[in-house]
Amino acid sequence: MPGGRGCAGECSRGRSQRLRAHERTTPVGCLTTPMNRYQCSRVLGLVLAVLGACVVALSYPPPSWLAAEAVLLIAAGVLMILSGTPSALRDRVGPHRLLGAGNAVLGAWLVVLKLGDTGTDAELAYAIAVGLGGASLAFVGLAYVFRPGDFGLGSDGFPE
Repeated sequence: MPGGRGCAGECSRGRSQRLRAHERTTPVGCLTTPMNRYQCSRVLGLVLAVLGACVVALSYPPPSWLAAEAVLLIAAGVLMILSGTPSALRDRVGPHRLLGAGNAVLGAWLVVLKLGDTGTDAELAYAIAVGLGGASLAFVGLAYVFRPGDFGLGSDGFPE
């Protein structure tokens, strides 16, 4: 890696202006390039969507509260998969908006997950802690959607 620039710097030298946004972060000739945030979200989204589908399949027909949780989990997973998969939708909407919406839905899932677990004081305290964590994740997701510059992202959702 001459000059300490790494593989990504070598592959995309001088070509970033001509490439579409997703091609700037996934150079073709570099197999050692670390995954970017959207590629990681695609893997996480796949895990979440499969987990949600398994919950529905193993408890079919699921009770309404479990179905709501599974739908939120699958929706978060699908949005994260879309944010990491190069497509016309991702180019039009922006990967940061898809990932932000996925994070917001995942945060809502955490809040819904703990709504019914408030029997004792300890359960109430735990539910409040998880609810606050879910709310903070949802707010970070909304910040991705509406204020991408706060995360070092340009208007296209990729690092500037």
